[in-house]
Amino acid sequence: MILESIALAHLTTERISTTTTATADKTATVFVLAVNEKSFVDTFFTATNSEFKTRAWQIMTDACTDLDSSINLIHYNTAYSCRKSCFMTNDPDRGCAMMGMHLEDIPESTHCPSIVGQTRIEYFREQLKKQSKEMKKTYSAS
Repeated sequence: MILESIALAHLTTERISTTTTATADKTATVFVLAVNEKSFVDTFFTATNSEFKTRAWQIMTDACTDLDSSINLIHYNTAYSCRKSCFMTNDPDRGCAMMGMHLEDIPESTHCPSIVGQTRIEYFREQLKKQSKEMKKTYSAS
């Protein structure tokens, strides 16, 4: 039965798209504190070529020279308010936005010469942390 399924899969030319769900250890999460949540998400996150998504993809294309810089393969979860979990006030301009991302859509065969001695997600998290001061300034966050 299994062999039959494999054989049939090779006969089709139609690509089946799947949704990848990454576990917590394969996810990077960014919290942006003391911002107007709606304004931040609308300005810096929602658009395909938003500043945040461009910044995140640049991290991976700098490390993985085989990646096409024009096709962002990072999976971005929907941004949402983390006001209560971050103990922020009810002031709309002092909210918290949280964005989760994973790299599961980047093919394993992708050559990443800049990532040595760590996983891709560890490298990605490290680079996001290195850019935190710059992001804080860009997003007028605390």
